[in-house]
Amino acid sequence: MIKCPSCGLEDLSIYFTRSNVPVFQNLRCTTKEKALNVVCDSLELKLCNTCGMIHNSVFKSELVDYATSYENSQFVSCEFLKHIEEIIDILLYQYQVYNTKIIEIGCGNGLFLSKLVEKTHSKGFGYDPAFSAELNMSGGGV
Repeated sequence: MIKCPSCGLEDLSIYFTRSNVPVFQNLRCTTKEKALNVVCDSLELKLCNTCGMIHNSVFKSELVDYATSYENSQFVSCEFLKHIEEIIDILLYQYQVYNTKIIEIGCGNGLFLSKLVEKTHSKGFGYDPAFSAELNMSGGGV
């Protein structure tokens, strides 16, 4: 029996299934042929009836390769940038995150961490296969 990765209990039910789904949702393909031949696999979302977590119970990490064609950034959206600034202001003014050490696990390309570090005069450490040092001159790191 599969256990919930959050609470460890076996109280799971099928929430949603789909076959032949692209493994990456944010992959840039430079040709139509590459787009038609992306790596696909099954998706089986299971709901933990105890804690409410939903996870892909058939996820295969060996199919995931964070290469240079992986693009998960939303920083091209003006609305997203506004949202990020609001989040940083909440951390800075409501929670007094200032002049401290910040660790972000799953930081993507690191742009959020970089902006947070710059505005809060903190030191940041980001961990993610998609981290981009050239995008993060004001902070962050792997």
